[in-house]
Amino acid sequence: MSWAFFAICALIAMVFEVGLVDTVHILHIKPSVCAILATFIALSAPRITALWACLILGLLLDLSTDLSVGIARTLHLIGPHTLGYVFACYIVLQMRSTVFRRRALTIGAMTLLFAFSAMVITVTLYIVRSWYPEGPLYWAETSTFNEIMRRFFSAIYSGIMGVPIGWVLARSLPLWQFQTNLIRGRGVAWR
Repeated sequence: MSWAFFAICALIAMVFEVGLVDTVHILHIKPSVCAILATFIALSAPRITALWACLILGLLLDLSTDLSVGIARTLHLIGPHTLGYVFACYIVLQMRSTVFRRRALTIGAMTLLFAFSAMVITVTLYIVRSWYPEGPLYWAETSTFNEIMRRFFSAIYSGIMGVPIGWVLARSLPLWQFQTNLIRGRGVAWR
């Protein structure tokens, strides 16, 4: 995989994730461009490369997420998105041999699975972190159920947005320089 091209795409995804995605939100539900990118990489890259790329994307999300603690303090909790993305990548890696990887609809459907899997781990880790003494619940203005539902609908929205963005990513496949194997009689297949 071309790590330089990954860095450019990760930077673009983070810009959309942090700033520009607010323009397409519906009722505080936002799509995750990083989840779409991570799903595409998990479907296309070799296993170890996909896991490392998802770990990096999750770490970038953790570093860009400001959590309010008290009135004037914010903190960056490293771990929830990182572990969530690695777990979700593992789920997609287990299923990628059963899907058509180059199809935009596949990227959209697998993005839904990826975002939902990452959400389960992320919310669970935030809840466990809130059990610590003086550990705040990071969505104190709403209930945990509302936060889970918001993230669930965000996963659905990410899956829908994964179709057009996945189409663009599938067209950029030669730029990624993923390693391929030749299989007798079947052409090219990804590892």
